[in-house]
Amino acid sequence: MSVTKPNMKDVAKLANVSIGTVSKFINGNNSITPANRARIREAIEKLKYTPNMAAQKLASGQADSVLMYIVHEDPVSTASWLYDLPIIQGISKFYSNSKYSLQLAMDPVHATDSIYNNIVNRYQQKSISGVIIISPWHLDSKTLIRLIDMGVPYVLVGAENHVLHNYHVIMDNYRAVGQLMDRLAELGHRRVCMINGLNAQYDMLERLRGFNDGVWRHHMVSESRWNTFGEQTVEGGYERMKMVLEEAEPEQRPTAVVCGNDYIAAGALQAIREAGLRVPEDVSVTGYDDITLTSILQPALTTVHLPAFDLGLQGAEMMQRRLNQQCRESEAITLSCEAIFRSSIGKAK
Repeated sequence: MSVTKPNMKDVAKLANVSIGTVSKFINGNNSITPANRARIREAIEKLKYTPNMAAQKLASGQADSVLMYIVHEDPVSTASWLYDLPIIQGISKFYSNSKYSLQLAMDPVHATDSIYNNIVNRYQQKSISGVIIISPWHLDSKTLIRLIDMGVPYVLVGAENHVLHNYHVIMDNYRAVGQLMDRLAELGHRRVCMINGLNAQYDMLERLRGFNDGVWRHHMVSESRWNTFGEQTVEGGYERMKMVLEEAEPEQRPTAVVCGNDYIAAGALQAIREAGLRVPEDVSVTGYDDITLTSILQPALTTVHLPAFDLGLQGAEMMQRRLNQQCRESEAITLSCEAIFRSSIGKAK
C-alpha cells in the first residue's frame, strides 16, 4: 500500500493559512506574522513535510544549474576525448564549490537544430540558467544568433565567437605555432610542410595560419601539395608523411614537418623511419597537445602544451560573471600555449 506524501496544501490546511502564505514561509519571505510562522512550522514538523526544491525554483524563475554542452565530430576520436577531458575537469572543479549543479549534453557538430532546441528547451523550462558550449568548431552562426535573440546566457570554450567576438575562452594556437616556426628558422630550416588535423576545426585553422605566416616571415618554401588536412590519428599522419616522402625528390623534400597534433606526429615519425631517414638529422618533426606519449617517443617529441584545464575553469568563471551580470559585453579571453622543445628537432642539413 502506497503512502501519499504530504504537500503544501496539507500544510496550509493544518496551519489554517493560505497556500500562498506557506509558499512565502518556505521561500524565506519575512512578511509573515509570527503567529502564522509558528503554526506553519508546527504543521511542517507534524506532517514531516519536505519542500519540493525543484518546484520552488521553477515557481521563482530560478534554476541552480548550468548546461555543459559538448560539440564533437561523429564518431568521436581519441584525440577529441583527450582534448575535452581536462576542459571538463576545469569546469567541474569550479562548480564543485558553487551552488550550481552541472547538466551534460552532447551532439555532433552538424546537428545544429538539435543543439539549439536542446539548449532553448531547457532554458525555457527553467531547468538551466545558462550554457557552456565546449566546441573546437565555430558554432553555426544561425544557432548563435538565435541564442542571442532568446537571451540565453552562454560561453563558448575552444572556439571564437565569430558573430559578436565576445563571451569565449580560446587558446592562442597562432602564436604557439609561430614559436615553433621561429625555432625551426633558427635551426636553418627552409623547406617545411604541415600535416594538419580536421579542416573545419578552429584550432587547426589557427595552427595553419601560424604556420603560413611563419613561412612568409622567414622566407621558407612550402609546397601546397605537402600541406594537408585529414584524420587526427597515427594512421593519418603516417599515410600523409609517407606520401610527402614518396613524391618529393630527396634534395627537395621538407627538412621539417609541423603536425596538427601529437598523434599525427607519431605517425609521421614512423613513416620517416620506414623510409630509412633519421629524426632529427634528416627531418625534424613537431607535434601539438603534449599528450603523455610525447616524452616517451624516440626521439622525444617537440610539441605545444595546452592550458586545457584553465580553459574550462575560466569558461566556468565567465559563465558565473554572466549569471551575476558582472560580465562586460566585450569580454573574451585568449590563453597562452607553451612550446616545449625536445630532441625531435635539430639543425637542418
